Amino acid sequence: MASGDVVSAITTVGGFTSFQPAAGVEAVVTFTATNNGADLYLGLTNGVTNTYNFIATANVNVGSFKIPINNTNYLYYYGVAGQSFTGIQTK
Repeated sequence: MASGDVVSAITTVGGFTSFQPAAGVEAVVTFTATNNGADLYLGLTNGVTNTYNFIATANVNVGSFKIPINNTNYLYYYGVAGQSFTGIQTK
């Protein structure tokens, strides 16, 4: 992948999920969505400590934010199947 490419995922199982870019890669998450009548807890992790920066209630889309992530501090979220996020690779 190259700078400017889209990074995105839709979960197929519930529970804790993370998206960790490869070493040397950086991205900015700009949008997340939740459905299936469940809450979404979204934040960062370094593999040891988890922080929840955004909380979306059931059936609400959350956008208009920028969460920079890399291989050290990466996206971490919790919810049911059907959660999604998208962003742009910056490095």
